[in-house]
Amino acid sequence: MRGIAVTDGDEVLGIVACVSNMILAEVSEKLKSRRKMIIRAWREFISRLPAGTYYAVRDKSIESSGRFLNHFGFELMSKDIYVYRGEQWPG
Repeated sequence: MRGIAVTDGDEVLGIVACVSNMILAEVSEKLKSRRKMIIRAWREFISRLPAGTYYAVRDKSIESSGRFLNHFGFELMSKDIYVYRGEQWPG
């Protein structure tokens, strides 16, 4: 498993991790309003992953989650499941 945590002092605001080829994330309400911090953490996280195929499920409670995944090269595979297939991460 690979992952990072977004913190504010001793408080964990969110995490993103990859287990096998599934990307999982948990974002606190406090972090949801800090979009630049989310994007910075995401870029740092994906820069550490080897090229390959990865899957993610969009968070239905966050209206823009599908758009966020699309921005980073994920494509809608079925309903709420997104897939990334590639050699190099965009953006």
